[in-house]
Amino acid sequence: MNILYSYPRREKLSVADLSQIKPDGTYIGGAEISSIKYIHHLKMNGHHVDYNNPTKDEYDAIIFIWKPFDIPVKAKKRLVRPVNPTNAKDAIREMANELDGITCPSDYLIGEYSDLGVPTFKHPLGISNFFMPKDKPRRDKTSFSYANVVHPRKGTDIALEAFYLAVKENPNLKLHMYGNEHLWGTERKDIPEFYEKVEEYLMKIPSENLVQHDNIPHLTLLRELGKHRAHLVPSRIETGGSSILEAQAMGTPTLVLDQCSSPEYCGNGGVIIRENAEEWTEEILRLASDDLAWSKLSQNAKSRIKDWSFEKSTKILEDIIKK
Repeated sequence: MNILYSYPRREKLSVADLSQIKPDGTYIGGAEISSIKYIHHLKMNGHHVDYNNPTKDEYDAIIFIWKPFDIPVKAKKRLVRPVNPTNAKDAIREMANELDGITCPSDYLIGEYSDLGVPTFKHPLGISNFFMPKDKPRRDKTSFSYANVVHPRKGTDIALEAFYLAVKENPNLKLHMYGNEHLWGTERKDIPEFYEKVEEYLMKIPSENLVQHDNIPHLTLLRELGKHRAHLVPSRIETGGSSILEAQAMGTPTLVLDQCSSPEYCGNGGVIIRENAEEWTEEILRLASDDLAWSKLSQNAKSRIKDWSFEKSTKILEDIIKK
């Protein structure tokens, strides 16, 4: 098949991007990362795949990442893979008559897009063994990780408040935050209360308990996820769950919020928690001290991840295009 991926936020995209950061110091986002992996696996399966720059007069499918837009290229099927419901619904609604489907990585997203008059297809994310680290880094039972943008959608405030309370009980704990000031969100001026709360907890957590990393390439981050006792994903809006799967593939249990797609991706390889900082604190302290509970979750994570692969996910995409 001939397939065109189109994502207006980035002119070029390649496997090399997984091992580097952008010139402005930021690393590429989740939609870009998953696109790179799908393009790699589609090519491995013998398909011709272009990204943004068409080389064919007609394609079997155009896959719009983020949201659909006008593009003067013929295609038998036009699919959109939206990043999140807050910024794609209007564009999809306006172009509904020109779209053949929305590929959704979770049941949560299918529910969000079910009323737009465009067919929805379940297309879950997966783990690409080709890109996962081959070695096992040494794990620190006192450290936890958070790797996401600093934003209300990602629940950064929940992670920081919970960890602040946890450190008061166990001063040996450390929280590793991956990212830098480039990831503080474009809406900062519109939601100052949130960022004030984040900055308050960043100051309240002792410096020896908080490790703020500069941005690192995606492939480096995958290995980092294997160094920690658990990975915190308190997202209020999450269309899929790449970092959940990646952490679990490294044997790292995940703590997730009981909202959006996270519970579906977490399964029994972690703990699903309500939006309550005290409950998050309890689970952080429990996993830090209870080796038996942690070991069971880690084994669950490594076992369940066998059912989540990019190879399987790519086959699902091929079937959607052929329908």
